[in-house]
Formats: sequence, structure tokens, C-alpha cells
Amino acid sequence: LQGRLQVLRAGGLGLKRPRYGLYVIPPHSEEVLLMAAERQSQLKLGPYYVISSNALDFDRDSPCFLGRLSGNATCTQYLLHGQRIGGSGTSGTSATLREEFAALRFRKPTDAPRRMQVVLPNGTTSYSSRSGQEGQLLAAAEGTMPRQQFGYMVNTSPTWDAARKVYRMNFHNRVMRASSKNFQLIKADSSFKAETPEFLAMQFGRVDETSFSFDASGPLSPLQAFAIALSVFDDRVYEALRIYY
Repeated sequence: LQGRLQVLRAGGLGLKRPRYGLYVIPPHSEEVLLMAAERQSQLKLGPYYVISSNALDFDRDSPCFLGRLSGNATCTQYLLHGQRIGGSGTSGTSATLREEFAALRFRKPTDAPRRMQVVLPNGTTSYSSRSGQEGQLLAAAEGTMPRQQFGYMVNTSPTWDAARKVYRMNFHNRVMRASSKNFQLIKADSSFKAETPEFLAMQFGRVDETSFSFDASGPLSPLQAFAIALSVFDDRVYEALRIYY
């Protein structure tokens, strides 16, 4: 899948909620909007995006609803959920479960660019409860449950250019500007060590002030790749304070 992510509406100190759109060009056709996302205003800490097939409808009960991306207060880990599913609680009471589509962690233990670690369902369905407890995918990322049943990805490591004193990456002429939002993803093993550095599952990078190139392939779905791209638009307080994490 090759397309672009467009900032449809920027946020700020006002009441406007940031919006983003993913556009693709089908064969022998004009560019179309595949999906859109809106960052919600809420009382609890942490970013929260609703993803929809309609750029004007972000109601979670709408038939256009595709998923929601929620992050923690420090914007260092995210979970992509699907539709709410009715279930049964541990005491036989009614409960609501959310299907998990992807988990993402950011790590920055040194002065080098941050690391991205992605966990995907792998042939089985993962759920988390509405109580806000971390689900199976985040638990697998943290290493607190068996990791063999999931798929993993990491971002590629940029190369340090000593002459220009910058980190560089090859985006194959798809990215026009340097940005901390630029990244590439490759498959990894369960310890987040790259397995196939020559095969890119996703690359994302700035073209101009409001447009970003967006390329993704299997095992990522368009929804998973779009959610991962949304996460780079959030400010990470640890990085602003120059604290390793």
C-alpha cells in the first residue's frame, strides 16, 4: 500500500481537535480517502484517537468506526483497539472487551533516536477489558507473558553522518524533509532484534509541512500502519525534558 498521510486539521491551544487522513491511489483511479483519525479531548491523561472510514464521523458507535488508539500519559506506549465486544466478567457480571489489533512502545535509552517496538496478533485474537488494564499485546511487549504467539517489529537504526553531524536513513526518494517523525519498520524476533533488515514492512516520512509519505505492506494492515503513524505526532515529555526512557 502506497499513499500519503495528510494533516487535515492542526491542533493547538484552541478547541480544535487534530485530524489526519490517509489517502491512497487505486489502480486507474483518482486519490481517495481510505480512513481518517481525530484526536479526542478527554479528562484522563494520555492521547486518544478515534479512527473512522469517514473524515466527518468519529462517533465510536457509528458504522464508520474502525478502531481507537490510546496512549499512556507519557506517550511511550499505545494500544490499538477494535470494536467493543460484550462478554462475561469473572463473577458472571456483564463486561465489555475490546479486541486488540496492535501495541507499540517507544524507548530512548541513549542520545540516539528513539526506538519503536511493535507487537501484532499472530493468528489468534487478543482482548483487553474496559477497566483500562493492559492487554495481552502490551504484556508481551513488556515480557510478562509468553511471546511466541505474537508478531514483532522494530524501527531501523539510522546511520550517523559524522561530516554533517546528523542521522541518515534511505527512504528511496519517498521522503523530502528530515524529521523526528520519519521512521521505517522491519520484522523482528520476540526480543525485538531485527530479522530481515532488507525487507521494509513500513516507511513513513515528511514531504512538506502537512503531508507525509506512507508506505506499508504485510503483515501490517492499513489500520495498524495508520495507527502506528499517528503515534509519532504526540509529544513525549521525557524527550522534552531530555530524560532517557
